[in-house]
Amino acid sequence: MEKTQINNLQIKLGSMIGKMLRDRFGKGPESIYVTITSSFVAVVIKNFLSPLEQMLLNKGKESFVYHARDIIMDELLPEIREQFYLMTGQQLVGDFYCDWNLQKKTGLLLAEIPGNELLWNSDEVLQSINNVVDEISETAQKRPLHISSIFLSNRLLLVRREGVLTRIENELIQDGFVKELLMTKKKLEKNLLEAEISRLEEILTKRISDIFVEWNFLQDKSYILIALSAK
Repeated sequence: MEKTQINNLQIKLGSMIGKMLRDRFGKGPESIYVTITSSFVAVVIKNFLSPLEQMLLNKGKESFVYHARDIIMDELLPEIREQFYLMTGQQLVGDFYCDWNLQKKTGLLLAEIPGNELLWNSDEVLQSINNVVDEISETAQKRPLHISSIFLSNRLLLVRREGVLTRIENELIQDGFVKELLMTKKKLEKNLLEAEISRLEEILTKRISDIFVEWNFLQDKSYILIALSAK
C-alpha cells in the first residue's frame, strides 16, 4: 500500500472510530491519531471523557468508569475489526489491546495485522529502552523471557514483553481474578514507568506525553506504548 493510501486510510479509520465512540458515549474524542504499519494498527485517543464519567471520577468512582468502558469496548471492537476488513481486505488478528489514562483523558487501541514481522531492536536506543523496561519488569514481577521494541512512527514507540507472569499471578488468573490482576499490574507498572520518565526521555532525546500498558494473560504477553511529544 502506498504512503498516500495509508494516510487516507488512517484518516478514514480515525474518523470512523471517533463517530463510534461519540455514538456510544454521547461525547467523542477531541482528536484521534491512527498509525498503520505492516504488522500493527495503533489508535491514540485524546481528550475523551464524558460528563458522566467526569462526575464519577470526581466522586472517586474510577473503577466504575473502567468497568463501563470495558463493556462498551467489548461491543465496539468487533465492529472496528469488521470495518477495517471492509476497508483493507486484511484481518486484525488476536486480541485488541485497549488502555486508558483517565486523568489525561487519553486512550490506546492496538491490534496486530498478519503479515511481515517488523524489525525489532534495530539500534542502540531501542536496546537501552529495553534495558530500562527489563529493570522495571523485574521490580514489578520478574524479568521477561523476551523483550523487543520498535518505532511505529516518529512519535510512537512499542515495546513487547513475553514470559513475564509469575507463578502466583498465573494461579490468580486460573482462579478467575483476571480483572483485578490486570488493573493492579497496570497501575503498578505505569507508576514505575512514570518514575523513570526522565531516564527514558534522556535516551529518546524527546519528551514523553503518555504511556500505555496492556496485557494478554493467556499468551503471557504485554505491550507498552510510549507516545512522544512533537517537540
